[in-house]
Amino acid sequence: MDEEAADPRNGGPPAARPPDRGFGLAVTERLGLERIEPFSLSAFFSGVFATRSSDHVEDHLSVGFRGTTPPLSPAMAEIPTPWLFGRCLLVTLLVFGPLYYALAVSGNALLLPGVILIGAFAVPISTLVLFFELNTPRNVSITRVSHLFIMGAAVSLLLSTLLFENLRFLTLFGPPIAGLVEELGKLAALAIVTRNYDTRRYPYGLNGLLFGAAVGAGFAAFETAGYALVFGLRGGGDAMVAVLQMRGLLAPFQHIVWTAMTGCLFWRAQVRGLGLVETMREPGFRRVLLAAIALHAVWNLDLGLPFGANRIAVGVISWIIIVSLVQSGLREVGRLARPEGAAKPELQESQPASAQEV
Repeated sequence: MDEEAADPRNGGPPAARPPDRGFGLAVTERLGLERIEPFSLSAFFSGVFATRSSDHVEDHLSVGFRGTTPPLSPAMAEIPTPWLFGRCLLVTLLVFGPLYYALAVSGNALLLPGVILIGAFAVPISTLVLFFELNTPRNVSITRVSHLFIMGAAVSLLLSTLLFENLRFLTLFGPPIAGLVEELGKLAALAIVTRNYDTRRYPYGLNGLLFGAAVGAGFAAFETAGYALVFGLRGGGDAMVAVLQMRGLLAPFQHIVWTAMTGCLFWRAQVRGLGLVETMREPGFRRVLLAAIALHAVWNLDLGLPFGANRIAVGVISWIIIVSLVQSGLREVGRLARPEGAAKPELQESQPASAQEV
């Protein structure tokens, strides 16, 4: 819903705030994306602190299966008010605190895996739940998301590692080269894991945004767990926790959003019936993919800027792109929800189990 302000000239009805003409517009125009329309952040996050029952949580997560995908409606084109992601973050942090305290007090190494996994997975999973809630058609199940999270992480980490191991000359370019290797690795993993997904069941750009976010979240979580283990072995528990805290704070601004943006454009091409090679030739897709690679590379640069200014800039640009893609995805849903929008009945029909659920 657009944020509105009262018209100061005549005290008449609220007038819509004019579209942004600043930095956000420059980013979207350069990438050929749709302009970001103003919206209210307070309204967007208004559901986070509302009281919800456990039944409400279960209902919220029970969508997207063959019998629980709701019919497409114009209401799905409205900006949602996500809330479950906040509860996921709160619960995981509440679990992490006592678990780490128990480890610090007792020194029991058996608690170490739990501390690492909860600390590494808390923010990536919570951010992924946010993208799950942004998928307003509610046609992707939590089972599907979990499959993408685990398999996407495994395949993307494997492919990225193989590229680094077999192309050792890439290390000459330093940390920024990870932008090229890892973004291509995650894209290839997304293409592999979703190769049998039915585009009639998942026909929306918002679906691709969620698919990409799931692969990126898995990559981020497992990578953070690896860093925490290495730093913990070298520097002890304080070093491990410092890594978990820093990477947790930064998680919503890196791998998850970079893979989400490429995933959205990639999936739109798949819905149109394009193969991977044809997709790579698409100017719009190439621009966003190159943007993700460049953002990742700049993120890894050690520029010595105060307050990590390069990472702040990368995070802002990344979310500008995501917001633009979310809004364009909502407009797509709105068009398809109209009677003349060619919303086909088969979009809601059940497909064979082998093609739908893992």
